[in-house]
Amino acid sequence: MVQYRVVALALVFGCGCGRIAFDADSSGITPHLEVTAPVTLNDPGTTAGCPTIVWNGNGWGVAWADVGDTDTYFARFDATGVKQGGTVRVTNTARNGYCPSLAWSGSEYVIAMRTPVCTSAWVEIYKLDANGAQPRDFGSASSMATDMDYPSIAWNGSGYHLTWIGRNSFDNARFMQLDPTAKQIGTDFPLSTASAYYPTVIGTPPGSAAAWTEGNLVRFAALNAGAVAYQMPITATGSISEPVAAAWTGSALALAWLSDPFHLWFALADLATGDTTVPDETAETVGQVRPLVASYPSGFGLVQTYPMSIPSLVFALRDASGAKVGEGIPLAAAGSRPSLAFGKDRFAVVYADAGQIQLVFVKP
Repeated sequence: MVQYRVVALALVFGCGCGRIAFDADSSGITPHLEVTAPVTLNDPGTTAGCPTIVWNGNGWGVAWADVGDTDTYFARFDATGVKQGGTVRVTNTARNGYCPSLAWSGSEYVIAMRTPVCTSAWVEIYKLDANGAQPRDFGSASSMATDMDYPSIAWNGSGYHLTWIGRNSFDNARFMQLDPTAKQIGTDFPLSTASAYYPTVIGTPPGSAAAWTEGNLVRFAALNAGAVAYQMPITATGSISEPVAAAWTGSALALAWLSDPFHLWFALADLATGDTTVPDETAETVGQVRPLVASYPSGFGLVQTYPMSIPSLVFALRDASGAKVGEGIPLAAAGSRPSLAFGKDRFAVVYADAGQIQLVFVKP
């Protein structure tokens, strides 16, 4: 069992330009991790949730849903967290505040959004250039024959891959290819043949990978022109009711998931063969929801959410083999729906707290 302890951190702001300063001495933490104070990203007077963050090579892009006007917003930040330009209102038609999925192609941002219409729904694709400017056109990635839910989008090196749950397809996980302009290529097809939950897609150029759950099974797939699915061995009992977190190292796929009751698992997968490491289990004693994972040069960072305890958000490291490194550290006493990414020399964590989008950096 991983034991977490609350460590007093001197979290301070640096002087000038609103830059975020790292704690100079996080004594008592093993390994040494530097953590910044949280900074609010959404504009004053707004209420927001469901943030998602990506690294663009020089800074960060963040998208979120506004609870008040039920639209989607976007903002850019440099590598240190200083806002670049203003907040962009991506939608202006009351899209019911559904959580966006965000990807960076190397030259533009793409946001995938579920759009309900009467009793059905499809996914709309919104594009923003490197400066956050939004062109007039956007694309619809769907057919009315498929009620789409929980979209996830990723850049595959030459276009985009999109996954979702097809409600009119017996809750199957489905997959679609998009060209560099985010327009649909061909027809979509199923990833799963059984009822699935929360498919996630991440870029693994020159392709991508998808991960999802079916009952008490974790599945993942290498996506190129087609999809090849592999069954992840599960040694725990109980259903998997939360999404699977996935990260790409450049050579392996890292997966983290939670099975009932409160068992956290981590494994590495070879997309070429479907082979996996033996899933490593850490039995938890508090109610945990979706874990997040991101890779960095020395291994992986994980964010875990504990809604029934304080702190609510905890950050932990694993080495390149997936083994736990030291203890977890607290990030926030309250927070939900976090998103995690790595860029330059730090992890960036965004989360919602009392209607505010907060940004925290962790530097290993």
